[in-house]
Amino acid sequence: MSDELQTINPDHVPQASAVPAGAFVFVQVAGGPIQRMAMDLLLAKLIRTDLVFADAATLAADLAHDADTVAIVVNDGEALQNGWWRKTGASGAGAWSQFETFALSARAGGPLYDGVWVRLPSSSRLLLRGAGDVTLDVKKFDGTIETLDPITVTGSLISETPFGDDDDEVRATFTGTASAEVR
Repeated sequence: MSDELQTINPDHVPQASAVPAGAFVFVQVAGGPIQRMAMDLLLAKLIRTDLVFADAATLAADLAHDADTVAIVVNDGEALQNGWWRKTGASGAGAWSQFETFALSARAGGPLYDGVWVRLPSSSRLLLRGAGDVTLDVKKFDGTIETLDPITVTGSLISETPFGDDDDEVRATFTGTASAEVR
């Protein structure tokens, strides 16, 4: 049995929400042969980092890097965890902070997950549902974090004023059945 060559229009290929383990791409230098390259290596080269992690848990456990080191997470089961991360604190201490996600839902709207930092597009509105409290932490570009007063939710509520700034990240924590969605 021989492998069949298939021509596919890229516009007809579905978009992946995460990079599957073992994914690869074809690369070619002008005049050279076509070569296969692991997707995680290509991403690392594009953003000039050698740190590629399969999931956010593995990344969080590896603190042996200097402050401002950049890494990427490419295959976390939670799509919002896949993206670019920056190390804070000295080697052996500190934490990783996500500064960009690969997930389209974080840019175009979607649910906020308990304790997960996401960047909100400017002029976003929040849809709050359920019963309980929603507390929002806002991390400014300079790293300062402001905790907003908890919002008590009973039923559904849409924020009246636009919320978010392209340079800000937001993390929500919930009690009860409360939830939040970016609109």
